[in-house]
Amino acid sequence: MPDQESKPKLYIPALLSYYFSLLSIIISIAVGLYMGFIRLNFGTGNQTFSIIIMCVLLLVSLALGVYSLIQLKKNGLRGKGLAITGIVLSSIFIVGLVISIVSPFANMHRPPLQPIPLPPP
Repeated sequence: MPDQESKPKLYIPALLSYYFSLLSIIISIAVGLYMGFIRLNFGTGNQTFSIIIMCVLLLVSLALGVYSLIQLKKNGLRGKGLAITGIVLSSIFIVGLVISIVSPFANMHRPPLQPIPLPPP
């Protein structure tokens, strides 16, 4: 009987938090690549849907990173760097998404630029 008690216990929440931190990194990178490859035009509904999906995925990624960091600190296991990386990547891409949404509206009050006349040949 003493043999069974001396075996190390497998902490399922700790393992899940490790996988959650990896999932946080993967989601952040995937959304970041998707943000880099599409052009955000606000005229069509499909791109608005894409923006909503990106926001939701980045918030889920941030939540997974925070949850895994808390669980890894609580259980004293390794993997905190992965959780912090997921949190940082999610935060950077959230800021980038907000900037890409807000920037088209920053210059709305300016008058349109006039073309420069070319000199006669």
